[in-house]
Amino acid sequence: MLPITILSYQRKLSEKFVFLFCFLAAIIWGAVDYTTNKKEILTEVIDQGMGIDAKFHDKIFEPFIMTSNIPTDNESKTGLGLAIAKKIVELHLGSIAFTSEKGKGSDFYFTLPVQ
Repeated sequence: MLPITILSYQRKLSEKFVFLFCFLAAIIWGAVDYTTNKKEILTEVIDQGMGIDAKFHDKIFEPFIMTSNIPTDNESKTGLGLAIAKKIVELHLGSIAFTSEKGKGSDFYFTLPVQ
């Protein structure tokens, strides 16, 4: 395990996660480098997890909102992850959204301007 501090929140992340992060960053940078005549880049993450109940859809990006889903690996939840993600994307003049159905997984996507 490799300890990494993110926004003063320390948690141990496996080397596979660090590799995955670097891999995704390389793909996104490549998309930026080779995008011509386009104004934005779309990044999408699709999972086959538990999905998000519809009653949380309009509040999921608010701080401290937690769904009733049980964490998959006994991790603790703060309800800040998606709120922080949204703030970062919006600070870069992008937008973030998702579709999800309980029991069928989620599709999170965000756009960022190229220039």
